[in-house]
Amino acid sequence: MKKLFTIIVFILSVSIVTFSQDFAKKGTWELGGGIGFASLTYVDAGTTDANGAHTTFTISPDAGYFITDNFEVGLLPLTFTSSSYHGNSTSQFNFLLAPTWNFDLQSKVYPYVLALIGYGSISSGGSSESGVDYGGQAGIKVQIASSSVLNIGLQYLSVTRDPSGSSDRYGYNYFQLWAGFSVFLK
Repeated sequence: MKKLFTIIVFILSVSIVTFSQDFAKKGTWELGGGIGFASLTYVDAGTTDANGAHTTFTISPDAGYFITDNFEVGLLPLTFTSSSYHGNSTSQFNFLLAPTWNFDLQSKVYPYVLALIGYGSISSGGSSESGVDYGGQAGIKVQIASSSVLNIGLQYLSVTRDPSGSSDRYGYNYFQLWAGFSVFLK
């Protein structure tokens, strides 16, 4: 663990000294995102439940535009998730506006905070549910090359769903360790 930490500190130190500072300036676009696949099989008392397999595919692109130095407005994340469980499929979509403040430390490291507010929906079979999602994220962005950024942060998202045809509402709190990669264009 110490070796990994030492390597990360070395890479960050070299990148801070090596590359010119030109991220987080007015007129810059930040484009990035991620893609993921997960497969889960339930096991009970040492026996695999083949019928209980659950697969998830996620696409999460994001985009931001700096309207002034250090202040960015973007969509983060624009997420589509498709899950399959017991032969049933579920699709979930989130569309979130993300105003972001990037703190300029006059180096390649940019701490940031962002707010998340938007809309989300989930559909399964013939039913659908939608509602407001809101939260925030805080972390650091590190310029690792002349036009790319690695970002790491913690995110909280409050999700509320209102099933169609029902007066009941439900929701959940979602905490996530976030890691992403972006390129920026002037």
